[in-house]
Amino acid sequence: MLADELRDAEATYPKAWIEDAFRQAVRQNARSWAYVRKVLERRARSEKRGTRGQTAQDRRKYIEGEYADHIEY
Repeated sequence: MLADELRDAEATYPKAWIEDAFRQAVRQNARSWAYVRKVLERRARSEKRGTRGQTAQDRRKYIEGEYADHIEY
């Protein structure tokens, strides 16, 4: 059953994501596939929303510029 889940993850997520998720699990001393799977799922949601990898400069475009006077922060 676990082998099937690993194959599914390999088909669903990029190899780099899987490696990173395992590294994160090792750093947290989490020894379960459930932990790794949750890391992958969280990253997929984050990527879908487009929030991962934004820099401060990327975020600044929402509070500066043409519509800056309409933004309260």
